[in-house]
Amino acid sequence: MAWNYAELSKLAKENGGPEKFIEILIKSGEKAGGKKILPWVGVALAGGVALTVGVQKITEYFKRKKAISTTELENAKKELIQGIKDYDAEQMVQDNKWENETPKLLYQGHGSFRITTVDGRVIYVDPYAGEGYDLPADIILVSHQHGDHNCIDLCKQNQGCIVISNVESLADGKLNCFNIDGIEVQAVEAYNKNHKPNECVGFIITVDGVKIYASGDTSKTKQMESFASMKLDYALFCGDGVYNMNPEEAAECAEVIGAKHNIMIHLTPGQLFDRPKAEAWTAPNKLIIGDGEEIELL
Repeated sequence: MAWNYAELSKLAKENGGPEKFIEILIKSGEKAGGKKILPWVGVALAGGVALTVGVQKITEYFKRKKAISTTELENAKKELIQGIKDYDAEQMVQDNKWENETPKLLYQGHGSFRITTVDGRVIYVDPYAGEGYDLPADIILVSHQHGDHNCIDLCKQNQGCIVISNVESLADGKLNCFNIDGIEVQAVEAYNKNHKPNECVGFIITVDGVKIYASGDTSKTKQMESFASMKLDYALFCGDGVYNMNPEEAAECAEVIGAKHNIMIHLTPGQLFDRPKAEAWTAPNKLIIGDGEEIELL
């Protein structure tokens, strides 16, 4: 069907969202024997394209309430609702391309966060927790294969999306570096008694001139001593003290690394974010970001 989703999206916003809008569309047709449905169908058709057989079936249903099966009606509803949502998601990406003057970081909770670049590209790191998976991914980074770090199915992927996991990061027995159209991803050491060094990595991500360290699941590593020379802008540390280093050790790592801003995540198993624990953290240049909060990366 040749639906004009720009018009449908606008009408959906004016009528309480895609689901409510489609229900209004259906009910108006049922109540008026189909008479009120015709204007809605008119705006839904791209550029005045003639009614397709499928649309004719829908309008006939609303006129006589028996032209198509319940299954066909439900499929049509799902198609329209999903089409509107897909259009809105794509528009969000397009808007970001023009509106972002700085890259942004959305902390989703636990060890998960999202980076949006100035040109609108989207990077998900260790997808698992929280909200904010609405923007289609251009890059997905997975530090290791534990179930609270590798839920890539949460992320809708743009065509050509690149997934870099611990497998690619450690290919050929070394820590690899990737350059994706100007976005640099350097795999770095991550290990402790619960995480093997040949199965886990952290990442140093460089976007729009901003350098971000994502520790993954780890404790203090030997390689961290070299990070100070990189002059990192942001460092995100795990610190649950159960499966990884505790906040005290994470504060020591922050001292060694010397990033401009240090952020504590992955704090308490089973919680998106533990604010009291984050506030008590003694790291220098501490920056507290709660789940669902987005910051500009300066």
